[in-house]
Amino acid sequence: MKKLLIILLSLSLFLSSRNSISQNGAQTAAGIAAGIGLIAGGIISYEEQKERYELEGTEWMLKNKPEIKAFSLKIIDLDGKKGSDLSNAKFYNFKVVEFSNSSASRKVLLCFVNPTWDEKTGVRYNALKWVYIGKEEWINMMVSYLKIASPEKKGEVLRKIIQKAQFSRNGLQVERKIKLPFIRLPSNDNYLVTDYSDELKFVYNEASLGIYLKEAGNLIQIDRNTLKDMHNFLFEFD
Repeated sequence: MKKLLIILLSLSLFLSSRNSISQNGAQTAAGIAAGIGLIAGGIISYEEQKERYELEGTEWMLKNKPEIKAFSLKIIDLDGKKGSDLSNAKFYNFKVVEFSNSSASRKVLLCFVNPTWDEKTGVRYNALKWVYIGKEEWINMMVSYLKIASPEKKGEVLRKIIQKAQFSRNGLQVERKIKLPFIRLPSNDNYLVTDYSDELKFVYNEASLGIYLKEAGNLIQIDRNTLKDMHNFLFEFD
């Protein structure tokens, strides 16, 4: 059912989009959202769709990380948002391994797709924002998020827990025991917010991470399993 929904959403974006632009404003011929929907007169398969997303991620790496001479890239989830997220924005994410001599470094590549339009021309397009994250940056992000999502407010304590714990529905757990619980809000209409950077805010709501893109003005709620998969990959819990 989820696969069918993803394909239908992609088809909808294809019909409503006329081109795509990358983070630096350059037009992209392939466009993750705009280029996926139809092939040879019919809806493309799930596997073909994954390959197209991975092609777009690979092209981003080649253009923006020219110093990396060897890497692997694999998509984590075709739709990384919570099922209850009704925003028009889309979220895709990739596992990346950089190879250098005998060492390997794990990263995650995030792509936020924000449907928008040019006020002067009236042309609709999809603005793509890419975020490339290593383990240290991920720890910093999760420390900022968990300061509002959990009872613990000390950064040093959170850093230690993050590196040995895994995300679950109720908090961070070590050996299947909750080490750091998520706090409970009075209702699903309550939100806790923190500034992370000039570009991002983190939002805690319904025991989930929300990422607010300041420039685009979009809030994207990250699926719990997607968050868990990214964390487990970076810390090699997978």
